[in-house]
Amino acid sequence: MKIIFLDIDGVLNNRKTIQRPMIPWNGEHYHEFDPDCVHLLNYICNETGALLVLSSSWRNGSEERFGSIKEYIANQGVETQIIARTPRAFQLFDENGDFTGRWSKRGLEIDKWLSERNDIDRFAIIDDDTDMKPHMDKLVKTEFDIGLQKCHMDPLLVLLGQK
Repeated sequence: MKIIFLDIDGVLNNRKTIQRPMIPWNGEHYHEFDPDCVHLLNYICNETGALLVLSSSWRNGSEERFGSIKEYIANQGVETQIIARTPRAFQLFDENGDFTGRWSKRGLEIDKWLSERNDIDRFAIIDDDTDMKPHMDKLVKTEFDIGLQKCHMDPLLVLLGQK
């Protein structure tokens, strides 16, 4: 199985879309996605057969809220199934044993999700942030101002391989 760990802010929405009015959805309000960014994600998933795991802060909350988020993402045009979300891990100590009392890095949350699976052949991370250790080599970094762009397609196709 091929997986894309997907961030939302700075990937599917961007500076332009967050300036628009928010869209009400199941009692909450969300930013509209950039249709060009969504089109590129759909293309990448279609070409590679990758499924999606939500690693964005959008994943937080109850199972009911997560279900609503998945519906909203589909409503915004994302055609590929979101099969899961990464765990939200609280990291009390850093790698040196020093107390942090903060949320862990996304890379460690991705690592935890992967450690519980044995069916992942290839994966990529699409995010506008860089806290992806120990998986920096799988990160395709976007920019918050513009989100997912054509220049990200080749690195993603290399990481995931075509069908």
